[in-house]
Parts: sequence; C-alpha cells; structure tokens
Amino acid sequence: MEFMGVSVTVEGLNESPQEGAGFASWARISAPKQGDPIKLVVTAGEEAFAIFESRPHTMGQDGFTLSVPVRWTDNGPMTRQKGVDNVDIILLDPNTRHFLDIQVGVVVRGGKFFLTAQKIWQGWIVGSSIEEIQFIPSAPEHAYPGADYASIWRGMGQVMTFVWSLIKDLGEGPGDVHPAIWRPIWTPTVLYFNMITGTGSIWVHESRYFVHFSVIEGPGPMKVLVPMSAVEVGFTEDPKTHRISVSSCKPVATE
Repeated sequence: MEFMGVSVTVEGLNESPQEGAGFASWARISAPKQGDPIKLVVTAGEEAFAIFESRPHTMGQDGFTLSVPVRWTDNGPMTRQKGVDNVDIILLDPNTRHFLDIQVGVVVRGGKFFLTAQKIWQGWIVGSSIEEIQFIPSAPEHAYPGADYASIWRGMGQVMTFVWSLIKDLGEGPGDVHPAIWRPIWTPTVLYFNMITGTGSIWVHESRYFVHFSVIEGPGPMKVLVPMSAVEVGFTEDPKTHRISVSSCKPVATE
C-alpha cells in the first residue's frame, strides 16, 4: 500500500488492490494462520519517525515493523487491542515545523482483515517555549469544533512536544501561520472518523454525536465516513434515560 508518502508491506499475506477516499485508504488482506500475528513493515522519508506506545522511534532505511496480534474468538477474529494494533508515522519538515500524522494499522470488519492507512492530522508546531507550544491545523478537516491535537491525540501530542524541543533551534520556523477553517457544507456533517476504532463524530445543529461503524449504511464490510462530508442521520431515544443516539448514518452522494 502507498499512502501520502508512506509505504506499507504485509509479510506473508495476500493483499487486494487498495481502495479509499482522499483522507484514507484500505486493502483487504488474507487471514493469517491462527496463532500468528500480522506483520507490517512501514517505510517513509528521511525525516519520518514512528510513534508507538507513546514513544518516538527512528525508522531508517528498514522502516518500522509493526506486529499486530490476532485473537480468535467464538465470534470470529479480532485485532482491536489498544496500543498495539496501529502505529503513527510522522512526516516532519524540521525547517517549517509542519508535520503530517499518518495512522497505519489492521482492522477486522465482518470477519475480514483490512490493512488501513489514514491521515490523522496535519499542521504546524509553533511557540517559543514549552508553555506556549501550539498545534495549528493546516487542513480544514482538522479544525472542526473542539479539535485539539495535544488533548485528543494525547500520546502523540506529548511526543511532538518533545520533538519540538529538538527542532526549535533549526531555522526560523513557520513564521506567521494562518489556521485552516472548518466550514460545514451540510448539516449533519462528519467531524472525524477513526478507522482503527471504527468510531467517529458528526455535527448536527451545533451539537456533536458519537457514531459507530455498525450503523453506517453502504456496500461492503469496510464502513468509512469522510471528514467534512454530508450524511443523512437517523436517531433513537432511550425511553429511560432520554439519551439520543445515532441509529443510522448514510453518506450523501455528491456529484
């Protein structure tokens, strides 16, 4: 798989042609033998490094190897294990302090295995001290209401703060930057979606709602919502708690 400057190879398994939208890509892979992990080798440019278990790892020419464990249960195979089923690859320009965070991992949907890659965040690291450090989004889909790289992606934010301490003396930095602006084109609108967890958030009438891939309508087992895209949403209300939740979510086709 090739995605935005990141290459991913799956060891010992067959891989179908990749699919996807601009913010993400995925490819079906064959099932491993029971007891075997799924091994990925991820490579990128010279300035890239991996964030795994909230620590930075240099990649070098050999790249970063991710070993994703598979649990075989009565309900089928599962790969979701926090902290070990994905790795973040950071493509960094130390002179401008602009970076791109690409998440690579493996998920199971409908009993089928998928290799995934998606753009988690892109923007600048700015500030003259640790206390003043900020992460400024350069893409509108990362500027949605409540978006904050340092708090939402806490482990990566801590690593990037450490990286900033190493690169802050290299060059003048980005200078004046202009944050990207999130402009919803529809209500409801997708705020974000994480392919690894299969969860996301949508914006409806100035409120946000959690959405799970199981309620997304569409062909195939790989259900994905594209940030800043329009969706049609159905809601249900719990008669006891009166809590409103999303019961159906259908991407709106655009011409």
